[in-house]
Amino acid sequence: MQIEVVKDIEDAVKCDELLTKLICSESKFDKNLKNDYVVNGYFENKYREKNNVLFAAKNNKKEIIGYAYCKIITDDNGPTIFHIALLDGLYVDSQYRNQGIATKLINECKKWSKDIGAKIFELNVTSANENAFKLYKKMGFSEFEKKMRLEI
Repeated sequence: MQIEVVKDIEDAVKCDELLTKLICSESKFDKNLKNDYVVNGYFENKYREKNNVLFAAKNNKKEIIGYAYCKIITDDNGPTIFHIALLDGLYVDSQYRNQGIATKLINECKKWSKDIGAKIFELNVTSANENAFKLYKKMGFSEFEKKMRLEI
């Protein structure tokens, strides 16, 4: 298994397929997400942008089995002191889970964040997604803010 930066359209399209799977799996925790939504063209547009990075985990057959997408969410003219990097998407195909792939993807994102000068590395996770929450806690993330929701 290897982790590499996505540099071509074919790999970006495969990451779109995995993002579709992520949204479907997250719909179990967020009833506002469509469980049949199909992502089309998202990473095809994002993987080349300056303040973004898309990492792909590939198996020995060079097939993409997971991805992590990070971006800078602050700018030089904003109110924050330091740049903040956001892990905006992480997914590993179910048959490859519990093999350390997500941890390796997150570590690549942390390294990228540090290399570009970010001092803060954030992510969003649904509190009902206990497996993801445990992984992030184990990797040293701590709760910073809580988001609240009211159905009307």
